[in-house]
Order: sequence, then C-alpha cells, then structure tokens
Amino acid sequence: MGITKKDFAFSQEDIEDYFRLNEIILDKETSKDIFNKTLGWPYVVHLYMEAYKNKHTDADKTVLDKAYTFIENNVWLELSDDERQFLATMSVFSSFNLNQCMKQTFLEEKMCLKLLNSIPLINYDEHTRRYSFNPMFDGFILKVLDEMPVDEVTKITLRAADTNLDDGNYFEAMKLYSHSKEYRKIYQHNIDFIDIYPYVIKQNKDVFTDIANHYWDIEKEGHYEFSLIICFSLLMFNEKHMVETLLTDITSDICKDSVLSDNKKNSYMAEIHG
Repeated sequence: MGITKKDFAFSQEDIEDYFRLNEIILDKETSKDIFNKTLGWPYVVHLYMEAYKNKHTDADKTVLDKAYTFIENNVWLELSDDERQFLATMSVFSSFNLNQCMKQTFLEEKMCLKLLNSIPLINYDEHTRRYSFNPMFDGFILKVLDEMPVDEVTKITLRAADTNLDDGNYFEAMKLYSHSKEYRKIYQHNIDFIDIYPYVIKQNKDVFTDIANHYWDIEKEGHYEFSLIICFSLLMFNEKHMVETLLTDITSDICKDSVLSDNKKNSYMAEIHG
C-alpha cells in the first residue's frame, strides 16, 4: 500500500505524547476529545496544545478561529471553482459512499474518486467504505453554505435527503428533510422502526419532535407507517401528551382515508391498539 492521508495524522496516543513533550499531561478523555475534533490533523493538534499551554479559557473557540483562517487561506482559496462546488454539494452528508457521491454530484466514478483522493481534509474509512470531512472542515463549510443562495442550498440538501432515503440511511434523510422543512417523502415512505431505533437518543430529539409537529401538514395518501414510527419514537422520549394527540388524529385520519382498504385500516388499528 502507498502512503495515505492517515499516515500524516496523529493517533490518540500520538496526541498524548505530543502534549507530554510540551509538558502537558492529558487524561484519556481529553485526548480522545481532541482526536475526535481533529481526527489527528497535526496543525490543529498543535493549536490545541498551544491553547492548553497558554491556558485559554475557551480552547475550542481559540482553535476554531485559527483553524478556519488556515483552511480558508491554505485550502479553500487554493481549490478550483469546480472543487469548491463539489465540496459544498457533498457537505450536507454526515458521511457518504462513492455511489452516493456520484448520485449527488452527477459525476462519473472516475471524477468522484479523483476529487475525493486529491482534496485535503476528506477522510476515508476502509471498514465502512465511507467518506467524511475532517470535523474542522465541517464547521468551515457550514459557513460557506450560509453565504450561498438559499434556493441552491435547499436543492443540494433535498437531493442528499433523497439519496439517503434511497440508500436506506433513513435517519440521515429525516435530518435533511427536517432541515429543509420538506416532510412529505419521509411520511409517505415505508420504514421499519428497527431502522430508526438506534437514533432515538437525546441529541436527536429535536429532529423527531420537529417531524412530529408537521404530521398535520402532510397528505399521507394511504401511508401511515412512518406516522406510527414517530409515535413510538416520542414515547421513548417520554412525550406522552403529544403521542396521545397524534394517535387520536392518526386514528381519525385512517378511518377517513378513502385510499385504504378495510383490511389495511384494520391492520393499522391493530397496530395502534396492540
């Protein structure tokens, strides 16, 4: 194997050693936190070391300010317009595979690989075969998106949501649809609760509650699977009052839905009252 980007990155142990050489002792939790925020990018690890050495009260802000300036001057402005457009288009993914990259950018495989392998701060996980941006670049690119026309960003986001939905990355799709205030496709899609269950955690609650609050805005066209999944999810967040309200209206809507057969209505009712 040739030299890869990982060969130029610090491991968590490397970070501990580097800080120790500069007379700073890190505990495991702190070194892990720095690694997760930098993925071992030596320049940013150095910035963290300096911030700790100088005892800055907000090391993250100090580092981010310097890192974003470095990225803009030494990475972003060195890229071509096509490369910058490529990064902006892919930035709405938490992570992505090559097939998603081709769908999202409308580029051939060869061109996608060329860009993915040549642009700094894109990481590849050999085990999952997925790409992601360095966390420092994630924050920088969000600022870039904020400066782009809203309509263009919406198109990019919804295309990524559709790609995630087609590929079975349901929670990623939910996040992007929620962000774009476009809920119809997720409500009309047949999804199993088992696909959503791992993501029913505290830090994702806002996504679930936002989607639940828009139940009443969407025509279901005979599809209520996702509506029930939202209810089960909210129960796990202990939102009992909202679940009661939703179930009352879902039951009413199912009974009135002319698209549904009697057998399908009975099946939904059995699931609600089961």
